[in-house]
Amino acid sequence: MFDWCEGYERLATVVEATLELAGEGRENLARSGREDITRVLDVGCGTSTLAASLWASCRRRVHAVDVDPAVIEAMRESHAGCDGLTWEVVDLTAAGDALGQGVFDVAIDKGTLDFLICSGIRPVLDALASVRRSLREDGVLLVVSIHPLGLWQALFAALAASAPALGFDELASWSLEAQSADSARTGIDEATVRKNPTSALALRRRSQEEADSLEVDRVSSDQLFAAAEAAAGAALDKHFAVEAPLLTPRREASLRADFAAALAAAGEGVTRLAASEAHRVLFPSSAEQAEYPLDLFLEDLTAQERSATSSSGGISLSLAEAIDFLTLNQ
Repeated sequence: MFDWCEGYERLATVVEATLELAGEGRENLARSGREDITRVLDVGCGTSTLAASLWASCRRRVHAVDVDPAVIEAMRESHAGCDGLTWEVVDLTAAGDALGQGVFDVAIDKGTLDFLICSGIRPVLDALASVRRSLREDGVLLVVSIHPLGLWQALFAALAASAPALGFDELASWSLEAQSADSARTGIDEATVRKNPTSALALRRRSQEEADSLEVDRVSSDQLFAAAEAAAGAALDKHFAVEAPLLTPRREASLRADFAAALAAAGEGVTRLAASEAHRVLFPSSAEQAEYPLDLFLEDLTAQERSATSSSGGISLSLAEAIDFLTLNQ
């Protein structure tokens, strides 16, 4: 079992508050013949304990999905006999109506959007569209993330404004204080974890009537996604450039000192660092290096021509070029 970001014991208060928000919305819906049991979707369950912990709570049916067949098979076998706890292989970015429409009261994402956003905005939009279809009107989505709360707030605000048919409205937010990590188990150094609290954002699915009333012009699905992708991309660019800049004054001062130390260690008169060493200096934590590995760094350097190539074919950077690179890639 592995819990990305947080285990259930740390998230229990947030999850219970989210379930209460969903319950308030459900009371306003006229339903006949439906059992009064909260139905929860675990989005990208992995081998987390979240689904089983939710199921163990009173009167909840939990459906956990993941793209990996081996994971689903293992989780299904290890939880055999748990009536009301079900498992299914689903690719959320290509799910269509596979999850059904209006089936769930609550959907909980713990790290799946973190993973998808590394591949761009469109996979996130595709997954959100699948989850939105699966939620009842006024259903609630809880996003739990290692990224700052402001990032997801900016993204969902952009979606609500540009593509109401994909929209969610913010209900509540939380920031869980960072705690130390077992770096040997997670591969993330303790200093990085301590300074990055876990964020959680609860959002209400807009009803179709609301979404329709906000769509001024009827547009095709492709047009809708294109508008949403552009708006979300612009919002995230602004967030990283203004709200969470890569090159803060403190980071620039640290970079200058670390770069100078690396040059001194390389030998007298050396003014440039090899790309591999520059990557280590620019992105000192193991978490940063995992998120932005050396091969991608080399691709970006080559594409942006922000470095020099030596006679031996190796790429190197000066301090000015390193700062220029971070400034460009805020």
